Amino acid sequence: MAKKCEYCKKEFKPKFNNHFNRKFCYEDKCIDLATKDILSASKEVKLKQYSIALKKNNTTPKAKKKTSKELLQIEVNKLSRRIDEYFGYICIDCHRVLEYHKPNAVHGAHRSNVGGHENIRFNLHNIHAATLFCNKHSTEHKTGYDVGLVERYGQEYFDMVHGLDLEYKVLRLNEVEIKEALKIVRKLNREFDQHTKGNDLDGSMMRSYFNDKIGIYK
Repeated sequence: MAKKCEYCKKEFKPKFNNHFNRKFCYEDKCIDLATKDILSASKEVKLKQYSIALKKNNTTPKAKKKTSKELLQIEVNKLSRRIDEYFGYICIDCHRVLEYHKPNAVHGAHRSNVGGHENIRFNLHNIHAATLFCNKHSTEHKTGYDVGLVERYGQEYFDMVHGLDLEYKVLRLNEVEIKEALKIVRKLNREFDQHTKGNDLDGSMMRSYFNDKIGIYK
């Protein structure tokens, strides 16, 4: 069933069955406008929350200090993005060209989300570069992501990614191990060019290479 785009006002047909509630078409300019509107709304919510906290406490709310686990996730996501940037890969989800040079424009997007899959949150095979919109706001995220995995790496890799939960059922890392892994990943990010210079691997093999270096998934 055809729908009308909120931005260009043209009719479009949803690509997948679960796109029934999509309000904008697949043109780049319309996706950009939708992303800007979502980000603007998100900023308004954050400002409102800040104002409420300020009135309630009569003090400036302090930023919450990130845990070692959160810092490790940031660095692993960064490594995943650098791998995909090295190969010039497009968004794993919507397949648009990624603007790697723009701050916060490209995210390390998890195929299986962190909340329900704590055991594979740091596995590079579960993290691929995507646009901010696809990672944070797209209702069709997993559908497009799966299509992207098959198109880029093939069915065998897709099956492997979907089997990570069974291969690594439990992740047991204490604080010391998390901090040690954090040091390793930070060093890998600093020395990324040394590890990839003249490297003819693809993105999947490079993820395996860096997973081995980090040492969490053996």
